[in-house]
Amino acid sequence: MNGLIIFGLLVVLMLTGMPISIALGLTVMTFIFGFTQVPLESVALKLFTGIEKFEIMAIPFFILAGNFLTHGGVAKRMINFASSLVGHWHGGLGLASVLACALFAALSGSSPACVVAIGSIMLPAMVKAGFPPRFGAGIITTSGALGILIPPSIAMVMYSVSTNTSLSGLFLAGVEPGIALATMLGTTTWWRARKNDYPRMARATWGQRWVALRDSFWGLLLIVVVMGGIYSGLFTPTEAAAMAAVYAFIVAVFVYKDISLKDVPKVLLSSANMSAMLLYIITNSGAVLVRAGQRADPAVPGRLAGEHGPGADRLPAGREHPAAGGGQLHGAELDHPDHGADPVPGGHETGHRPGALRHPHHREHGGRHVPPPRSA
Repeated sequence: MNGLIIFGLLVVLMLTGMPISIALGLTVMTFIFGFTQVPLESVALKLFTGIEKFEIMAIPFFILAGNFLTHGGVAKRMINFASSLVGHWHGGLGLASVLACALFAALSGSSPACVVAIGSIMLPAMVKAGFPPRFGAGIITTSGALGILIPPSIAMVMYSVSTNTSLSGLFLAGVEPGIALATMLGTTTWWRARKNDYPRMARATWGQRWVALRDSFWGLLLIVVVMGGIYSGLFTPTEAAAMAAVYAFIVAVFVYKDISLKDVPKVLLSSANMSAMLLYIITNSGAVLVRAGQRADPAVPGRLAGEHGPGADRLPAGREHPAAGGGQLHGAELDHPDHGADPVPGGHETGHRPGALRHPHHREHGGRHVPPPRSA
């Protein structure tokens, strides 16, 4: 019943034209203060601690990198490179759109960025070449979904922060499904184009392909820098996001020179607006866990105290655990691989175990990992 109330309030507010982030915030606050007995202090604490994680810094950095790449001419050069490879096949421009979206997804991690950067160039070109507008729009919108599947993905960062899942494991688990989806989209585009005899481009020579590769080299190199750095252990995903933002700025402003220094503040402002909206959504979503935590095991704080020695983190009688919002830990901290399926199927352990139990005051214990409670 509680879920129906939350969903109903959210739908009603969204139907009024209210932004999703604001609608979600009002829904959460209305439900908490109108239908629960959660203390105001617990809600305020959860709103702040919901984004108090190092990994969440990857979101604004990836958004900034995507905006620099979108406005910096990287998308246009990737389209030229993709067209030189597959443009002579049936539905060449459509296949080039799928391949360009896959490449750009590996740079920006955002589906809207893929649709805007690739669609704004390829959709008019496909219509001008004789493709049906609906067919071209379908290719762009479905291929844009690769942005949340092919790493580095902003959606994966948000999931990792919300569930304490290994971000590196999520990135690794998204590679094979992303390639498989791109292959299926390309195959479907080719089959439909061949069946309906849609136009093809002239075959590019090896010299033209080399020129296109050389022009897009600096953009493609970012894929190697980000993913290679993460899986080689050179830096963490969050540090990779910062590297991507700096690299994209240098390429867009000083290498390709499609953005002048006077345009940089506009890109920064756009990135800040998008980051603020996403972080606000994450904060409001975390507040829901305050209520969800009421159903957790009340014996967990005592078991955690036992893991740190006699008297450690022992709470006086009648006092609430500060991260629990009512004396218990929220559900995300209780998830453990022994209690269910692995949240990252196909991933490998490149960080802490996916779903492993972490103490809510992890930093207060010197940053060391708190092992899950042992069963008796």
